[in-house]
Amino acid sequence: MSPVAVFRNNAALGAWLFTAAWVSMVSVFTWLILRAPAEDYTPRQRIVILGLMWLLTVVVVGVFGRRRLLRVAVDGTGGLDVRHWGLFGVERRWIEARDVGRAILVARPAGDNRDYYGCHVTLADGTVLELAEARRTAPVQVVADRFNAATGHVPER
Repeated sequence: MSPVAVFRNNAALGAWLFTAAWVSMVSVFTWLILRAPAEDYTPRQRIVILGLMWLLTVVVVGVFGRRRLLRVAVDGTGGLDVRHWGLFGVERRWIEARDVGRAILVARPAGDNRDYYGCHVTLADGTVLELAEARRTAPVQVVADRFNAATGHVPER
């Protein structure tokens, strides 16, 4: 059966691109430091500089590499086919219609006295699916309304 509606949250792509750029940059700096003449850095300085750079790289990969792409397909019964793509694998899950909550708009602080908005769907087991995220409410509310219409949930007014 083909899906009634498909929702994607690809915000993780930006984090993955940043991570790839970061690791590339650190790799180039590592090569430059290792190829530098012996009088530029003492062995101890090389070890400290490279150690700190690669320690920070492990943190960056750990934080940003954990983000996942999301695809949610709603079938005719209101059930969901949920797929999460991470850097290290894919997780697929089927959710029955009775376990699917309404999509709601959630605001969270993002600094600079501005909010960041997400379209959240809470499942019966407490899992939260973030279908969309943006700095403005309009595009996120559109996704929430589309999801609620596709699953048969009555919009809250």
